[in-house]
Amino acid sequence: MVSDAICYGTRIMWRQVRRPADDPYRALAQYYVHDRPSCPRMHGLQPDRYEFVRGLVEEFRVDGVIGERMNFCDQWGAEHFMTGGDLKAAGIPFMRLEREYVLAGKGQLQTRVQAFVETIKGTN
Repeated sequence: MVSDAICYGTRIMWRQVRRPADDPYRALAQYYVHDRPSCPRMHGLQPDRYEFVRGLVEEFRVDGVIGERMNFCDQWGAEHFMTGGDLKAAGIPFMRLEREYVLAGKGQLQTRVQAFVETIKGTN
């Protein structure tokens, strides 16, 4: 199975907006600021983001996690450092994948991902 936890994917659509009858705008604000898993730029919330990823791993029976980071995105770099440690402690394979904004290194990325998948298959 495959899932994602990217900023504009599952992360923003996973949970329902709780809609009180009195103020739908407040319900949307509550959802965007508090209820959905935050972006790594929101400091101090990494444990919540890890629990979200961990829930996806369990629900979709994921064998390994690939953390993709655009070059020079410090927030995702720190996120992958912390989440990678948490996943390793839980016995879940994790690969940090850095990439550029262009697809110049597409072949190298493909090779790294294939090697990661083969490693996972070899341990299962």
